[in-house]
Amino acid sequence: MRAVTEEDGKFSFSFAEPSFASVQVSRTNYMATAFRRLSDGERSLTVKLVPLGATEGRVVDADGEPLAGISIQLIQGVIEDGRKIFRVVAGVGTDDRGHYRFWNLTPGSYYVKALGRQGITSRVGGISTPPETDHAYPTVYYPGVLDRQSANLLQVRPGQTANADFTLEARKSYRVRGVIKDPASHARLGARLMRDDEGIGNRVSIDTASGAFVIYDVTPGAYTLQAFAPGVPAMAMGETPITVGEQNLSGVEVALSTGVAVRGKLERLTTAETVPAATDLDDDAPIIVPQRTFFPPVQAVILQPGRLPVAGTQPPATVDQQGNFTFTDMLPGKYAFTVAGFGESVTSIRSGSTDVSVDGLEVGTTPPEPLVITLTSGRGTIRGSVAGLEPGESATVALVRANGSSGVPTITQAFQRPRSSDLEFQAPGLPPGDYTIYAWPSTRQVEYRNPEALGAILGKAVRVTLPEGGNEQVALEVVSVEN
Repeated sequence: MRAVTEEDGKFSFSFAEPSFASVQVSRTNYMATAFRRLSDGERSLTVKLVPLGATEGRVVDADGEPLAGISIQLIQGVIEDGRKIFRVVAGVGTDDRGHYRFWNLTPGSYYVKALGRQGITSRVGGISTPPETDHAYPTVYYPGVLDRQSANLLQVRPGQTANADFTLEARKSYRVRGVIKDPASHARLGARLMRDDEGIGNRVSIDTASGAFVIYDVTPGAYTLQAFAPGVPAMAMGETPITVGEQNLSGVEVALSTGVAVRGKLERLTTAETVPAATDLDDDAPIIVPQRTFFPPVQAVILQPGRLPVAGTQPPATVDQQGNFTFTDMLPGKYAFTVAGFGESVTSIRSGSTDVSVDGLEVGTTPPEPLVITLTSGRGTIRGSVAGLEPGESATVALVRANGSSGVPTITQAFQRPRSSDLEFQAPGLPPGDYTIYAWPSTRQVEYRNPEALGAILGKAVRVTLPEGGNEQVALEVVSVEN
């Protein structure tokens, strides 16, 4: 059923008989949806919509003159697989008044980044030379610092406009000339300079026939030069370090590659086994047995999304009946890996001596040591209730298993059951062990793979010991989390 609100915001639905319903509300210039669960017998409810916000500012030079064509990016920290990564959510250029504006922004915290003048132009058989200048404006974060760690977070509040102005100082700049190797095998060539796994602003011209390129507006410093060619089914990319001094740099070469193969294996522990302590591994290694013929796919999560010029370059890897899998054409970067276990939990992820579940996997130009992902299934169940939320809200519940070589959390959701006012969750198929259990509103995000982030909310956590095949009941209270 669908209804449109009246002038006073009121709406109504008529039900033939008592029922359990979900109500979803949306309006232009407000957060996309507001969601409420309506319990049996509830006859009225109020839904509060949150208006979207905006960010704007002005970019001027040291003399106060407006700078047109300066690229501005809006960057937000998001949680993926329990880790915080930073993504560019929007980009825009300044107009002839040096003004820029982002609108329809979800309220929250953002970084604002000024990248100077940037853009890629290409043509077949020659270099398209933009208007040349011997000065450029280096990349800075608001309020004018060189790195994100020193930058100010801009708070975008509901229905309000946050302001972030920049004053940029011109610096002596130079050009970098070189060639992208093997350009004929790829289309739509691109190139950019990177610092600390982030792209900086430069104008680039490329001859797509020969692969010759020129990068303009380069201030002295150390960089990674990255060339790339989006393609189907795989993107090609190449990197090489360069250092620019007080003169133009020539003769740079960078070769394109579609990446390396990252191989691995899923293994299962017996349900009666627990992961032994590190000192016990030689004498009491876990027994690996084939419990099922089906393995779920493995998903890779790039932990440095700014290092790749496009998003979504790595599809999930399918796993054969022996547990083997391969990520083909994996581009350079640091990755985390997840497995949707269907009643199983990830005990550990390793690549040689690297604990990938903690440190991630650094992929370079040569294949890393094979991944070994260990899954554990169990017959235990932890269920419980969650308090501290408004009616209709849901909660995220994290169960961190303390014993074993890794505390990889099990994540589940707590919902209001039909014809009940209780918020409940259930986590079946758990192996035995000591668990620390946390709950927070589903509208909030928590770095649950970050021990410091979990430590900040430890006060309302509940600890429980689950025996083999046990059935434990807990009562949780949600923690207050600021995104």
